Amino acid sequence: MRSTRFLAGADFDNLIAALDFAERTGRPLNRSVDLWWRGFDNPRLLTDDQRLRLVQQRISKWCLARGFELCWIWIRERGAASLNTHVLTHVPPENTAAFDAELIRALEHEGAIIAANAVMVKRAPGPRGKLKYLGKGMSPDDCAVRGIRHDPQGLVYGKRTGMTQNLNRAARARPRS
Repeated sequence: MRSTRFLAGADFDNLIAALDFAERTGRPLNRSVDLWWRGFDNPRLLTDDQRLRLVQQRISKWCLARGFELCWIWIRERGAASLNTHVLTHVPPENTAAFDAELIRALEHEGAIIAANAVMVKRAPGPRGKLKYLGKGMSPDDCAVRGIRHDPQGLVYGKRTGMTQNLNRAARARPRS
């Protein structure tokens, strides 16, 4: 499995492009989700990225049943104690409370929450600012070019970033009706 010490500048730029695309297409990334994976039981011994993928599948189905597509971007980083995942997602305002509750259920399906700070879900009034803050894990040179203060985020195995397909490069290149 691939490992990286830094978030790639190109990956960060791709997340910024996805955030801008979500905004332009009426799906602003208005919810912030922070996951501290050590705060969850992990009976199936899945990796954090495997658990996130399963949660994403469950939440995506829930969103579709309510008439909207899941749109989210995420960054993984290694904190002092364990891996963390930070997600910015779009939720129509009328679905916010139900989404938050469903997200907790989807996460608990992959392991009980065993720490009060395992999940933090809140409104994201400034998603660009949050994303810039999360860009701190880029190399010192990549941070300097983008005006971001560098703060090493440790060695991460597997993907550091990702997004739903409706925000990726191919989706952004397709003409929208």
